[in-house]
Amino acid sequence: MRSALSGALIYAIVGGLWILFSDQALSLLVADTKAYQELQTYKGWFYVVVTSLLLFMLLSRAVKKTQTLLQIDPLTYLPRHFQFSLALDKILKSLPHGSSLIMMDIDINNFSKINESKGHEFADKVLLTLANKLKNEFRDGALIGRLGADNFGIAVSHHEHSDSFDVYASRVFNALKRVSDKLDYPVQASIGIAIAPGDGKRSRELITRATAALQNLKGKGEGLFGYFSRELSTQLQRRQLIVHALRQPDCFSRFSLVYQPQYNALSKQVCGVEVLCRWHHPELGPVSPAEFIPVAEEIGVSGRISDWVIRQAYKELSDSDCLAVLPRVSVNISATEFNDELQLQALTRLFTHYSHFARYCQLEITETAALENPRANSQLLMALKALGLRFSIDDFGTGYTSLAMLQNLPIDEIKIDRAFVNSVEADTSTRRIVMSIIDIAANFGVNSVAEGVETDSQLKVLQETQCAEVQGYLLCHPLTIEQLKVRLKAERTQNAEVLSVNAPR
Repeated sequence: MRSALSGALIYAIVGGLWILFSDQALSLLVADTKAYQELQTYKGWFYVVVTSLLLFMLLSRAVKKTQTLLQIDPLTYLPRHFQFSLALDKILKSLPHGSSLIMMDIDINNFSKINESKGHEFADKVLLTLANKLKNEFRDGALIGRLGADNFGIAVSHHEHSDSFDVYASRVFNALKRVSDKLDYPVQASIGIAIAPGDGKRSRELITRATAALQNLKGKGEGLFGYFSRELSTQLQRRQLIVHALRQPDCFSRFSLVYQPQYNALSKQVCGVEVLCRWHHPELGPVSPAEFIPVAEEIGVSGRISDWVIRQAYKELSDSDCLAVLPRVSVNISATEFNDELQLQALTRLFTHYSHFARYCQLEITETAALENPRANSQLLMALKALGLRFSIDDFGTGYTSLAMLQNLPIDEIKIDRAFVNSVEADTSTRRIVMSIIDIAANFGVNSVAEGVETDSQLKVLQETQCAEVQGYLLCHPLTIEQLKVRLKAERTQNAEVLSVNAPR
């Protein structure tokens, strides 16, 4: 903005001075009217030429500055992604026969937390210090670039007589240690490694595969490094097929819904259903939500999936008359939606339209998602709750939920993770954890549901610990809408017969 204003000011000053003084100069120099008119024409053309040159100079300066910003990171003075890729392609083309090139994608662990806890100025200091340490560590002709906000790339040639590939990752970790020592703050990173020419002969392939190796390290810990492999290549191809399919406007034509009944732990009567999404990919076949939902979140289409699930569930349950006999319908929403104000506003608009369904619906939110911004979440949840929706924390006990969170958020239910249910019958420590979760729920007036119940002994323990509700394969597998309709009808018939037998005579 400042550059644009200064350019406009320069242009205005030159134009104003020209208009003010050019006519006066001509009047003093030329007395003849005809000659004066001819000179005015030449003066106009001269003005066009001068201002055109001035504009050219200003625009050239602006374009050059923009190109520099696009090519060079202003903080670290390292090439950005595009310039790094161009330079890497040149290196790959001239790579000697029998040599390899190591491409490392370096991601600073928990960089967002550094920003939040220490501030942007300190975060910039981390980036700048790391860039300088990497330059010092790789002075032997390595190509170093800043590929993203918290990502650095290093490409270095490797000859057959050199040390093993692991040494390059060790050099990066050495640089990170010096950064930590200098700033008196622990800085760690994960490193994905791809090796040319085997993993790719072009920069795009090599960077993509180094990034795939980096992504494979997620959830495994900090300060790790890993190599791209054939297995990762298969995973990468699979992921690309999933991404492509999810971005298609007709992707929902291969989606379907199933419904898993939830039961009262003592009476074993149906007290609700959980809506589960199924996807049959045209090439990959069935794809689990555990696989495609994280991808959908990453590429920004998880909101579309939730929208489709809610609309389709309402249609199926209404058309089959199941909605009339179900006390509750639970729908999962992704972590990104719960922590995105615009997406929660979209959910509010959707349930405002489906106000009848909102009175039955319960949104299940993962425990870690609910933690990101409890205060903002509370306000948005209250807006949705005003429409009649209920809220459940899924996988309770696997994250870091505090009692204050249950106190501050309008939560109606907590679901005990299946990891606890699996060992509740054999492990006394797990049983105590489950009992504590159920007690917490009871003290806060919140419903408790155990998921993944698969054996009679698990159910018995949960009944003894006074868990309110259960769901799992022991009681019922997920059902299609047609199967659910039959199941609910059978349940109603059975309940009516029990009431008839127990009725006073």
